[in-house]
Amino acid sequence: LYADSDAMIVKGLVAILVQVYSQSTADDILSNPPTFIAELGFQSHLSPSRANGLMSMVKQIMLYASALKALG
Repeated sequence: LYADSDAMIVKGLVAILVQVYSQSTADDILSNPPTFIAELGFQSHLSPSRANGLMSMVKQIMLYASALKALG
């Protein structure tokens, strides 16, 4: 995976997601929900807008994984 942002907070969140998911297969991504987000307390420490953006990034990664799995 590759991702970037101009905003420093988002850049950090993206870096974490890239680190977590880059070496994973589509099956690994789809079978392991992103519980680390709640475990790290991101939801309670981010503004609602940033938290929604983070979840949108995770959703997009899941969609990419689903598409790759469907391709076989």
